[in-house]
Amino acid sequence: MISIMVASSKNEQELRSIVYWLQGGLEARTWEHVHLTAPLIIAAVIFICLFGKELNVMLLGDDQAHNAGIHVQRLRWMLLVLASLVRMKEGE
Repeated sequence: MISIMVASSKNEQELRSIVYWLQGGLEARTWEHVHLTAPLIIAAVIFICLFGKELNVMLLGDDQAHNAGIHVQRLRWMLLVLASLVRMKEGE
């Protein structure tokens, strides 16, 4: 998809903006974007901090985490949904 975007860019400015975006540029973002995404990102950070111990145990592997009483699949799904929501909100 990225190659198609670069190949189909109509002018040099458009190509430059695509490359800048790929490198993490934020030129089109405003404080309004920050206000829109901040609550969800703060909630995600709090959630990750609350489950920090469980995530650390999961670094040892699924079996060890399961033996420690962690519901590995449920925690994975919760993190996946949260990450998807943050990413979806960021894309607005």
